[in-house]
Amino acid sequence: MEKSKRWVLLRHTVFSHDPVGDHFDLLLEDRHACRTWRLTRFPRVGGSGEQVTPLQLHSLKWLEKEAAELSEGRGSVKRVLDGIYQGSLDALEDASVRVYLRSKAFCATLEIKNNLCFLTQALPIEKN
Repeated sequence: MEKSKRWVLLRHTVFSHDPVGDHFDLLLEDRHACRTWRLTRFPRVGGSGEQVTPLQLHSLKWLEKEAAELSEGRGSVKRVLDGIYQGSLDALEDASVRVYLRSKAFCATLEIKNNLCFLTQALPIEKN
């Protein structure tokens, strides 16, 4: 059985001098680091997809943080969503991604291809 790995969505608030502006960082655990993408918006289920920009690998420590100030005046981050995912990431960092996300709020298939991010097959988590 495949081991579940962690994922997190961070809201990155930047200072006014940063041309990128506020955005989200999506991190997927991948062995000793996190594959990371920048998104302007988190995709809606069944939507047309949101533009993503691949970023350098991030430390696993970001999977643990609720909020933090960033070094060198790059702003701050705050956790928005988190959970576990199943699926594997290709050894090539720019390859397409298809994994199954699970959080306390939903389950969905996440796809990243051609610099677009999609969420499909989302199911709400039943609360007992």
